Amino acid sequence: QFNTGLMYDQGQGVPQNYKEALRWFMKAAEQGDADAQFNTGALLMEGREGVQRDLRTALKWVRLAAAQGHPNGKMAVLDIEGQLKSAVEVFTKSPAPSRGDACASCGVSGKGVKLNSCSRCKAAKYCGKACQTEHWKVHKKTCKAAK
Repeated sequence: QFNTGLMYDQGQGVPQNYKEALRWFMKAAEQGDADAQFNTGALLMEGREGVQRDLRTALKWVRLAAAQGHPNGKMAVLDIEGQLKSAVEVFTKSPAPSRGDACASCGVSGKGVKLNSCSRCKAAKYCGKACQTEHWKVHKKTCKAAK
């Protein structure tokens, strides 16, 4: 499963397809393969074509890889934790972006970041389901459709 994921990730023998690579990496990762756990986290951290960026889920996978001694696991954990911390600091210390182009939970934004709107009010935007779930406790107080 891990090797099939690599084939799709690198486009070896099959058309390059990051979404399909993630699917195969996750199958191996769920079975405890540290390399697959790391690659799953890396794809989610980068948010390559067809794969939505999700830092919280990426962190989960690279932590599992690091716990098994993956050589790049600890650095990836520090990298993602730093990105999340920076995003939260920026988001909480500065006014909300005027165009709503940042995740309401973690603050991640930029080119290539796909944001989905709250399905109820359409006002808040999130980089992934984990961020939306995490932020609901705060957002439900202002969500127009929830009232």
